Amino acid sequence: MSPRPTIFVSAVSKELKSARQLVSNTLQFLGYEPVWQDVFGTEQGDLRAMLRRKIDDCGGVVQLVGKCYGFGPPRPDETFGRVSYTQYEAFYARQRGKKVWYLYIDDNFPTDPHAPESAELSELQETYRRRLMVESHLYHRLSTREALESSVLKLRDDLANLRRGVKQWAFAVIALLLVLLGAMIVLEHGQNQISDQQKRLLEALQAYPQTFAHVSQEAAAAAKNGSPQTAASSAELEQKTYDELAQEYGVSAGLLQEFAHDLQNSTKATAYQRAIAAFMNKNFADANRLALLAAEEVLKASPPDNDQAAKALKLAGLAADIIGNSDDAINDYNEAIDLKPHYAEAYIDRGDAKINKADYDGAMADFTKAIELKPDLVVAFNNRAWLEEKNGDHDAAIADYTKVIESDPGSEDAYNNRGLSKYNKGDMDGAIADYTKAIELKPAAAYPYFNRALADEKKYDADGAIADCDKTIELDPDLAEVYNIRGLARGYKGDHIGALVDYTRAIELKHDYTVAYYDRANEKSLKGDQAGAIADFSKAIELKPDFAGAYCGRGNAKIPDDIGDGGIDDLTKAIELRPGYADAYYFRGLAKDALNDHAGAIPDYLKDIELKPDDAAAYKLLALAKKDTGDYQGAIDAWQKAVQINPSLLAELQPKIDAAKTKLGQ
Repeated sequence: MSPRPTIFVSAVSKELKSARQLVSNTLQFLGYEPVWQDVFGTEQGDLRAMLRRKIDDCGGVVQLVGKCYGFGPPRPDETFGRVSYTQYEAFYARQRGKKVWYLYIDDNFPTDPHAPESAELSELQETYRRRLMVESHLYHRLSTREALESSVLKLRDDLANLRRGVKQWAFAVIALLLVLLGAMIVLEHGQNQISDQQKRLLEALQAYPQTFAHVSQEAAAAAKNGSPQTAASSAELEQKTYDELAQEYGVSAGLLQEFAHDLQNSTKATAYQRAIAAFMNKNFADANRLALLAAEEVLKASPPDNDQAAKALKLAGLAADIIGNSDDAINDYNEAIDLKPHYAEAYIDRGDAKINKADYDGAMADFTKAIELKPDLVVAFNNRAWLEEKNGDHDAAIADYTKVIESDPGSEDAYNNRGLSKYNKGDMDGAIADYTKAIELKPAAAYPYFNRALADEKKYDADGAIADCDKTIELDPDLAEVYNIRGLARGYKGDHIGALVDYTRAIELKHDYTVAYYDRANEKSLKGDQAGAIADFSKAIELKPDFAGAYCGRGNAKIPDDIGDGGIDDLTKAIELRPGYADAYYFRGLAKDALNDHAGAIPDYLKDIELKPDDAAAYKLLALAKKDTGDYQGAIDAWQKAVQINPSLLAELQPKIDAAKTKLGQ
């Protein structure tokens, strides 16, 4: 289990703070942990050391390149010259070999209000902007917030390499350590006997897999909760593992790390052993090179050792994939499988590499082959279930997650994941049962409570949803989505003030939370605050221009106070975006009725009825429109249909039916 990879988001705070928040929200949506450093010019001393520490722990940097220079170090940098702190962040990241994505903010972009800078600083920033445009770096010109969000979403494939790199290192290092320990290599410390300290070093290394798995699970739970305060980088994860082992076995963490370092550089170790050590030390390029060399050596031996060569090629593939060379990784796995056709673990790793290439069918085939070869490989079932759920095959995903649970009954993640598949299938009771089991296994994890709240809300169990939301907030008070779900549940119970408070809190935590604006707008409309509802629907449309529901809601909100084409235009737009949107036809009919266009309202009511044949309310409105156009028989038929659908309407509608019959002389 791995934590979220971290991405440093670089921007001048006074100019682009809200834009940086939008980028951060989008990165979190994609499954990454954004970090940044605000610089206001009031800080004492030089901030570069702090920035270096933050960037060193990140997988890459996304920089918003605006018009403002911001603040800079007290003296020019020895390497980069006179630069602002924001410019320094990108230069330093590139120097460290990290990828930098530049989002180039043009003159039309809606920046935050800020005081103008001096001509000197403006010219320094303009020089920097021109430099980026002529250098061979990836950058995107952006003039709107929507374009900014879209650009970050388009980085999904590039960013995926960071996520998979952390994940693969976390799992693969455990397997590699076991190989290393099986060899029992003691370097530079004698051939026949080892000291007590060396024994403890070996024992500590042997305990590394279990300790690392424990630390990883804790970090992964924090990452799933989406809490930036608790998510850990891969470096922090590794250091915590070393620290715990050092304390338990009475050896220093530094000595433990040196053991792996010595192995990588020892002349007494084989190429394969040094490749393992390089992988442990996260020197993945060296690991790839040494593993390929190891494979070549054993294939040239007499007789050649195909099994050992396959292991070396698998290691080479792991290292290549982690540094983003998925094509090379797949080639390495292909060679490993050619040498050892029943190598189930190589199929799993090749499937992972194919996911990086978006070859989902190929990945599915590899995971399935791994299961055929080794039916007890839990990771293969788990990976295949993820793909099945992605493809919408909920039943297959549920079956595979069940296999995972059978092999590991104590895995709260397996229960949670199976619950998600059941939720997506529409089996709310089954989902709730799985989330409840996940909670029993790990009561301190917030995400199963949140997921159970979602299922409660789908069942209109307002009390259950509120209780689970309360618990989620207790465990993770900064999760915007949970406030929105609690707002919906409170609305079901008639607590409209509480619902509005929750929607507002969700928006405070996530300024670009489209659904929260939409839900708050509906709540305001129910309370009669149509002006407030229109403002929130408009914000939702600004954030998501193709949001048919927001156009429908705004059009409906305009009907009482703005009788005219404004509401009808919005409802027509909703229908254009979603032609089968029954409510939009219903409300457009109402709007036309309000304008006394009863003949125009009739086709809209009929279309609503076509889409929702049991809509008694639509039949009632259709009857009134037909009566107002003089079609009394049509009105009688519509009223009678409404009574047929809902017999409780008879007392209300029978007098109207009788009056219409009188008009017809019946």
